Formats: sequence, C-alpha cells, structure tokens
Amino acid sequence: GMAFDPNFGVNPGLPGYGDFYLAFTSPTPNPTISAFPEQLIRRYTVSDPSANSAASATAVDVIRLPDPYSNHNGGDIHFGPDGYLYYAMGDGGSGGDPNGFAQDLWKKTFNSRSYYLLGKMMRLDVRNPTMSAAANQCGATAGQPAQYSIPPGNPYSADAGKCAEIWLYGLRNPFRFSFARVTGDVWIGDVGQQAFEEIDFRAAGSTETLNYGWKMCEGLHGYPTAGAA
Repeated sequence: GMAFDPNFGVNPGLPGYGDFYLAFTSPTPNPTISAFPEQLIRRYTVSDPSANSAASATAVDVIRLPDPYSNHNGGDIHFGPDGYLYYAMGDGGSGGDPNGFAQDLWKKTFNSRSYYLLGKMMRLDVRNPTMSAAANQCGATAGQPAQYSIPPGNPYSADAGKCAEIWLYGLRNPFRFSFARVTGDVWIGDVGQQAFEEIDFRAAGSTETLNYGWKMCEGLHGYPTAGAA
C-alpha cells in the first residue's frame, strides 16, 4: 500500500507536508518480533514536494506487526476524510485462521511469541507521534515513544484489555479498500476462504457493529459449514 498525506504538497507549515507512507512485508525479519518477515508501515519525507526531490534516506518505521505465516498480509492504506491513516491487515495467514486472530481484540501467544492486530482495520494518527504510548497501544511499547498516537473516537481507545488501534475487526484478508470521495463511506474487499468472496460496507459516521464475522462467517455464510450466518 502507498498513501500520500493529504497535506503532502499543500503548505510547508502544515503537519504531514512532504510525507508519504508505504505498507509492505519486510524482507528481513526482526528476530525480537518474529521468525517470519513482519508487516510494517514506513514514513518517507521529501523536503520539497514541488521540486521532484528524492525521498529522505532516513525513513521512519511507524508500526511493525509480527506475522506467523507468509500469506494474508492485507497491506492497503488510505487517509480517511478525518485525516487519520487507515491500515487493513490480514488474519496472519495459513488457512481458516487457525489461531483465531481475527476475532481476538488483544494480544495472543502462539509459538512463544505475541501477536496482535491481525484481521483488523486500524485507525492511526500518524501526524502526532506520542512520547509515551498507552498500555493498550499494542503496536508500541507502553510508556515509550511511538511514531503514532490513538485518535479520539477509536472504539477501544479507553479499554485496557483491547488494542486501541482497532477500528474494525473480523476480516480475513482485506487487501483492498477505499473511501467514497463524496460521502466518506468505506468499501472493503475481503478475500474469501473457499466459496465466497466478501465486499464490506461501512457508512461514514456509522455506530453499527465493528465485527465483520471472520472466521465465524465467510461472506453471509457460516464457516466452516455453509449454513446461514
């Protein structure tokens, strides 16, 4: 995924000027996080967007997520109409979400490592880093600086037992999503497991359920059985 800050070329005095973001699978794993290449968002900065200048060589990692398998990496990112960065992440891989990551709202241990924020869409304030991450900021170390903060209004921002980055959950591999330019509604393309693909819709300002069902459901059908969900 690739996203330019809405203020990328607007005004040097605005936050986000010259910044763009990449979401990708790291080619080299960090052994302190996972034995497998992890997923990350990295911020790049150009000093003068109007001059076709090269991106800064000192790129900054905003968030890294451990990932136990090679597939279902999601990775689409977009700035929403509210100015926050939205990041769609798959359930961690394999098949059938064997570890139940997509429904888990906190950290889960698998093979002696902690995993989190898999099968989620995250909402991050990347323009305002924090000097002291909250205890439920799962992608950072509590009390330490982080390259993003939690936007007000995130559903679990004040919940000690749930990751504050979460905006939506119950997704399998939402590798494409988009905000409608006029309304701000979000459309999510979520890859199916066996028989059904899924398109998810969430209206701007909606307070409806945050859970899109995986792995209890595949589309509108129960999983692993094909009965109605």
